[in-house]
Amino acid sequence: MLFELRSDHKPLPRPEPDDPAPSHRMTIAALVVIVLLLTIGLFLVHVLRSSSALEDCLMQGRTNCAPIPTKGQ
Repeated sequence: MLFELRSDHKPLPRPEPDDPAPSHRMTIAALVVIVLLLTIGLFLVHVLRSSSALEDCLMQGRTNCAPIPTKGQ
C-alpha cells in the first residue's frame, strides 16, 4: 500500500495555543510607557516655555519680569 501506517509512527505533538494574556500585558505596558513619556514631555515643554518667557523679559532689560505670587481669595 502506498499509505501504510507503521507501528513506530508517533503523532506530531500539537502546538500549544498561545496565551493571549502576555500579549495584552505587553500592549498595556507599552501604552503606559507612551502615556508616561508624553506626560513628562508636556511637563518639560511647560517648564521650558515659562523659563523662556522669563528669560526673554530679562533680555529686554525689564526689572518686573517675575510673577508676583498672590493668595487666592
